[in-house]
Amino acid sequence: MSMNVKSYKPEEIKVKTVDNMVQVEGQHKERNDKHGSVSRQFFRRYTLPRGYDPEQVVSTLSPDGILTVKAPAPANIPEIMEREVPIHQMAITHSQSK
Repeated sequence: MSMNVKSYKPEEIKVKTVDNMVQVEGQHKERNDKHGSVSRQFFRRYTLPRGYDPEQVVSTLSPDGILTVKAPAPANIPEIMEREVPIHQMAITHSQSK
């Protein structure tokens, strides 16, 4: 995943993992300009694909302000567990048939 964060200083950007999610956030502190005061922030959350390890997530920030977040592909992606779930049909009660 890559995103343009050039309007943020490196210390205003945070990347962290929570369970199988990657969270990226940035926030400017409030500052004054010629029109008044302004603040800006963003928050993005991405779900890691099945089998990816949150401990292996790394991020880089290029000189031109492109933040890239990567995780190496797992060596062995677990097979998808599939099972058919039976449908239990309920009997109609006397009060439902009216």
